[in-house]
Amino acid sequence: MLVSIILNIVLGLAVIVLVCVLCSSYIKQLIINLAPEVIDRAEEIASQPGELKMAMAIEYVYEKIPSFLRLFVSKEDIRKTIQNAFDKINSFAAKQLDKY
Repeated sequence: MLVSIILNIVLGLAVIVLVCVLCSSYIKQLIINLAPEVIDRAEEIASQPGELKMAMAIEYVYEKIPSFLRLFVSKEDIRKTIQNAFDKINSFAAKQLDKY
């Protein structure tokens, strides 16, 4: 009986971890797939302040996430993913500028 309970708890935790990992991968891929659409709107977005751009990006990605996945993904998770991507792009761009 005790073994069964422990096994159920372990399996439940494994499912939760798996869902979180899959959601994270899904969000990253969604952001990558949305990049061309954002680039098309670059002129409209460029004139906005940085904080507003971030809020727009977070909201845009959040709206594209299926509602059942929103249970596992917060807007803060999306903000961190977008900020991470932005930081990596800036780092890469700086390295390229240093080469020339």
